[in-house]
Amino acid sequence: MIHKNQPIIDQEQNAFITTAYNADHEAFNWQQGVTTTVAGQLTGIDLRLYAGTASLYINLGRPWQSGASIAIITYSSTLLNPDWDHIDLTSANIFLGRNQRFVIGIKGTNGGLGFYGSSQNPYAGGSLYLNGTQYLDGMHDMAFRTYMNQSAHVSQACSHKTSRHRPGWIDWWSKKKEIKE
Repeated sequence: MIHKNQPIIDQEQNAFITTAYNADHEAFNWQQGVTTTVAGQLTGIDLRLYAGTASLYINLGRPWQSGASIAIITYSSTLLNPDWDHIDLTSANIFLGRNQRFVIGIKGTNGGLGFYGSSQNPYAGGSLYLNGTQYLDGMHDMAFRTYMNQSAHVSQACSHKTSRHRPGWIDWWSKKKEIKE
């Protein structure tokens, strides 16, 4: 039984996880397009990462987004095998409407981080971009899951006004990661 105020998995690309992508170098900026199916608060994402550090961010709209991010953190993964890393976005207060598009971004920081995905285009709601261009043949997708809390719903019309991260969110994440490690 799903409780109304608990996050649900809204979008997922977990098929054919066969390809590793390099997000190490600072010149690498990846974006995965995502389309919601429910309205509510984006409370988290899961990514299949391997050990390293990079900047993770969320932007509204289809790829390619080069404007200000609505959430950004420096994230360190200690995983040596491809497994899910969960990034809690609850405190970022990101509210999205039904069928709203956004991007999950990974920007290299020379920290060694990489991610996994597929070269068989299993996700119909968006695709993978590198440095402003659809990656290779447009058949690539990042491995990801998105979590939405439907009880925290706001209308799509005002979501862009209410989805700014709270001051201190980036610092809070840095401290949280240091404590966990």
